[in-house]
Amino acid sequence: MSTLDGASARGRGARAAGPARAAPDTPPPPSTDDDGDLWIERELRRRKKKREAAGPKVVAPAVARATGASPATASDGAEAAYVKFLGAFFAVILLEGLVLALSGFLPESVDAWVEATLYPSFSPTVLAFLGCSSLYGLWKSGNGSA
Repeated sequence: MSTLDGASARGRGARAAGPARAAPDTPPPPSTDDDGDLWIERELRRRKKKREAAGPKVVAPAVARATGASPATASDGAEAAYVKFLGAFFAVILLEGLVLALSGFLPESVDAWVEATLYPSFSPTVLAFLGCSSLYGLWKSGNGSA
């Protein structure tokens, strides 16, 4: 049985035997161009250009201030001071925790002072830090949505 489109009994749309074609994704055989570059080198250069061009250009006042392209505002200075305060607060908590941990190895008089002074104030200090850092987080999340 023969059909008008040239398909044989092998199945619908079958091709007649002819020269074998390479798959469309197969690279051409290695050849050089005028610059002496191989095909793969040209392809890598082309892909790199695509990747560089694909990135979005971010234009925001915060990015400009962070990179130094525009002057910092008063709120930026206050934020930097508050972050420094939180860092110092954390250092105090860390130091208190180390002194509390080492107090058993210190002389008896120092251990008694740590037990009477630092031990009762450690938990409120940690809670105060937690509150201050939470307020900073709330301020930052509210500031970003405006």
